[in-house]
Amino acid sequence: MVLALACVAGCASMPDFGRMQATMDRMAYSTGLMASNMPHMANSTSRMAAVAERMERKSDTMLSNLEDRGSAMERTVQNYAQSFLDNDRALINSLKDISREIGDLKQAIGQSRGSALGDQSDGRINARLQAKLNRLEAQLSAISSKVDDRNRDAAAATK
Repeated sequence: MVLALACVAGCASMPDFGRMQATMDRMAYSTGLMASNMPHMANSTSRMAAVAERMERKSDTMLSNLEDRGSAMERTVQNYAQSFLDNDRALINSLKDISREIGDLKQAIGQSRGSALGDQSDGRINARLQAKLNRLEAQLSAISSKVDDRNRDAAAATK
């Protein structure tokens, strides 16, 4: 009985060659499938690499264009700011000229009032000078209001 038990135990511990053969067959089949699909996978991988290279070239091109546009935009903004400065300088010069002319007119009016003659020609001159003075003051107030509007717009834009 012990001998029969040892024989059964020995047979039970022996490997199942049929099962091992089936496992080997399945592994060979899977390896064959992978080998047959390798050219397709290699082709797909090379296409993906080509697409990645094209995307990299396009992104490099876009970045260089963006850098070029950025420098062009910077020059445009600088030119725009310079034009504002030039316009403000021109306005300041105009205001100074108007102020100088108003001062000259006031001086001329003061001299004509101080003259002893006081005839009708002095009255006409005074009237013309006063009209010119009024016109210059109107121009000065118009320019001042434009400067104020521009300063308000610039302050609102910077907020």
